Amino acid sequence: MFQLGINIDNEDQKPASEIAPGWDFTEFPVGEFLAPFNSNAWWAERRAHIESLPVAPIKGTSHLLDGFGLIASGPGLDWEQVEFWIRRAFERVADLGIGVVGCYGGHFPIPEGYSRTKVVDEAIRFCNLLADQAKPHGIVIALEPYSGENLLFRRYLEGLAFAREVNRPEIHLMADLNYFIALNQDPVS
Repeated sequence: MFQLGINIDNEDQKPASEIAPGWDFTEFPVGEFLAPFNSNAWWAERRAHIESLPVAPIKGTSHLLDGFGLIASGPGLDWEQVEFWIRRAFERVADLGIGVVGCYGGHFPIPEGYSRTKVVDEAIRFCNLLADQAKPHGIVIALEPYSGENLLFRRYLEGLAFAREVNRPEIHLMADLNYFIALNQDPVS
């Protein structure tokens, strides 16, 4: 059975209190709502705010690395920052009892002149980091193929092959109809 969810973002421009009811669940971007680089004192206040939002149950997060220049592959990858971000993000996700962390394919660019093999190695290392952080909290990672250019997995079947290569029970794949349509993918096959 399909459920319909809404991603709440840009809260200052689109207040959660103005969202029409009727959604099955809510998700929000990690950077905007959990801001892992911000202090734990900031988090205590932010958590209270999130828990007070008049929205459908928050079951997932999106845009795992967005907003702070972080990437999961390529020459600008900073493992120290990424590892800190992921550890603290997962602690905050667990604090809220959220069960799914979305990670879209835009986090895995293949820059011109950069080895695809190296991107695959970095992406596997990144997904193992995600799985290692998710496991103790019972969190599932939902990789999302994205139709952008020069990415490791743009299509659903490419994402499925990658998730199988990672081969961790915490790593799953989500299908976004928007990207099926953008790339003329057959959602049946």
